[in-house]
Amino acid sequence: MKLLEFRNVHFKYSGDPSFCFKELSFFVQEGSFTTLLGANGSGKSTILNLITQFLKPKQGDIVWKGTPLHTLALKQCAQKIAFVPQSMEFAFSMSVFDYVLLGRAPHLQGLGLESTEDHEIGEATLSMVQALHLKDRLLDTLSHGEKQKVLLAKALCQETPLLLLDEPTAHLDIQAQFEILSLLRSIQKQKKMTVLMVLHQLDLACEFSEELIFLKSEKIYGQGPISEWMTTGHLKNVYGFNAFIDQNPFTGKPRITHHREEVEQINH
Repeated sequence: MKLLEFRNVHFKYSGDPSFCFKELSFFVQEGSFTTLLGANGSGKSTILNLITQFLKPKQGDIVWKGTPLHTLALKQCAQKIAFVPQSMEFAFSMSVFDYVLLGRAPHLQGLGLESTEDHEIGEATLSMVQALHLKDRLLDTLSHGEKQKVLLAKALCQETPLLLLDEPTAHLDIQAQFEILSLLRSIQKQKKMTVLMVLHQLDLACEFSEELIFLKSEKIYGQGPISEWMTTGHLKNVYGFNAFIDQNPFTGKPRITHHREEVEQINH
């Protein structure tokens, strides 16, 4: 079943006339773990910002199970969609637990005070991401890896069917990247959530995703399972370099090897 769908969405930044989505159409399957891939500037983060309604499409609709998102109240949307940003600078210090409890805001009633149940949910989500020991720490004392777990816990505290993540492995070392994505994949399966994630690391996308959506030049290049879309031809078309794809001997998932000289030419 289609959980979320873009129907002929048109969007243009007022300060950047060179960027423009025209008739952007794709869908996110309910219960899937889907990764958005594409070169820098192709529009991956813009798509997430359109879903959260931080940005508004000029034309077309973003539809939740048949209902246009723009017809729903913000509180209703916040009960359906949670967002984990790439990183966050905290304007003032507060405890990890108080910050995670902010995720309960869309569910609060009356005076807006958290109940015992809200506190239990907050502790449970910290336990899910293996960060309950950070509960009483101040946010500005955390490492990058610890901050990412706390951001994820706050989003999970919203208890939404859809979780959006914008480069959740940015600023993390290799071990922390695998840890955060392994946790995310395990939680997604356990809670039967839908995940839509932006990533740059192709190998990590292969290891943890079920579906891929490739963007190229502000357009959907293709969408489907990894076995169909993670090919040398598609990588050449989307990123402009030749790659060798074989099997990771430890996990059996596709492993991408880049041609060094071509990558260096692209970077320069």
